[in-house]
Amino acid sequence: MVTLLHLADLHLDTPFKGLAETDEALATRLRDATLNALDRAVAFALEQKLSGRLDAVTFGGDIFDETAPSLRARMRFGEALKTLCREGIPCFIIAGNHDPIDDPSLWRRHVSLPEGCTLFDAEWGAGVIEKEGAPACTVVGRSFSQALNNAHPLLGLEAHAAALEAAPLRVGLLHCDAGGTKSEENGYAPVSVGDLARAPVDAWLLGHIHKRSEKPLHDRPLVIYPGNPQGRDINEAGPKGGLLVHLEPGRAPKTEFVPFGSILWERVEVAVSECAGDTAVTEAIRDALQTRLDEASRTGAEGLIARVTLAGRPELSTWRLLQSPETLDEIRKNAAGATETPFLVIEQLESRAQAPLPPREELREREDLLGDFLRVLDQAREAPESGARRAVEEALSAFSKNADAREFGGIPGPEMPLEELLDAAEKIALTLLWDEEDALASEEEPVQS
Repeated sequence: MVTLLHLADLHLDTPFKGLAETDEALATRLRDATLNALDRAVAFALEQKLSGRLDAVTFGGDIFDETAPSLRARMRFGEALKTLCREGIPCFIIAGNHDPIDDPSLWRRHVSLPEGCTLFDAEWGAGVIEKEGAPACTVVGRSFSQALNNAHPLLGLEAHAAALEAAPLRVGLLHCDAGGTKSEENGYAPVSVGDLARAPVDAWLLGHIHKRSEKPLHDRPLVIYPGNPQGRDINEAGPKGGLLVHLEPGRAPKTEFVPFGSILWERVEVAVSECAGDTAVTEAIRDALQTRLDEASRTGAEGLIARVTLAGRPELSTWRLLQSPETLDEIRKNAAGATETPFLVIEQLESRAQAPLPPREELREREDLLGDFLRVLDQAREAPESGARRAVEEALSAFSKNADAREFGGIPGPEMPLEELLDAAEKIALTLLWDEEDALASEEEPVQS
């Protein structure tokens, strides 16, 4: 068996923007985060090697965020490679679109590669992992090159057929968009999964896509992205790390996700329907985030940055409070503190809480579109065989262009059972047809005796 630790898209020493610009202490933590993720990956690799469970480390490109990275980033990466190689862990590296191989000022002059490291060029090359003095795995790789960006990423791989056959296992490294197509928006080495699957390798360990493959793009051969080891903004939320890849001749490859991110980003929705007042809302946010903090602590992360969305239908006075940006900012500041361990920062608090509803019977009796629609739904429930579905779908069609309806996954399709369709339709109608003015008017209506 051969076991590899695969890392990609480290983007070392990334200069974070936005949130970091308003908080100097947080800015320092964020800037260190990508470097800390590398340190954690190296420490993990050394532990695995010591216990005889690791044979090599592979890097899938975009080690640096730009072609002129900081001295700190270059030094830290060089030190990491020296540490790994000194302990007998060979490293195989490809460059990515952020740090292309054909920029001589970076790779040829400013990055120090120790003995035991293989940096692949713009053309396909091959290296070998040995175990007990014999070839155990051939590693082929091709760095991203601006000059060759228009060429098919697999062009020239066939020239290494002999090298691929020289070992019982074969691994390919490529910085590419697997399954993508070339366009103005995406010009970074698109290649079909089918083309990768037909190549004579046992595993394709890729870079470029920052979202980890929840399941392989292909099983045999393995085609997989590890994602980046440290999220850099809310669009890179969730646990981040690398992949342990276990390869054995004649068997399907196996992978294990290993978390390395020192700061986690999370989107969190908090239900506030039962909250009465801003204190209760603040406590609900704290409770919801505590579970995420516990999870971050278990992975060894030093902090959590959350984007919180409030949802539900609280009582009218609370709902009114949540319409105020000043109130939301006060809640955000009091729901988290940057001095905790792990620290917690709420980078944005948004309220999507909806206006409270009066009893359904009152809504059903209204002489407006909402009342008409609820009556149509009730007729459909009472007589489902009388063309009810068509009537409901026709009524729903009026909502199809409303952006809020898409938050529910869009207008329900024809495959949905009737009872589920009616429930989903009512939820959409109450969201779209009952608003602030209705809630306030309902509160002000005199009680009939």
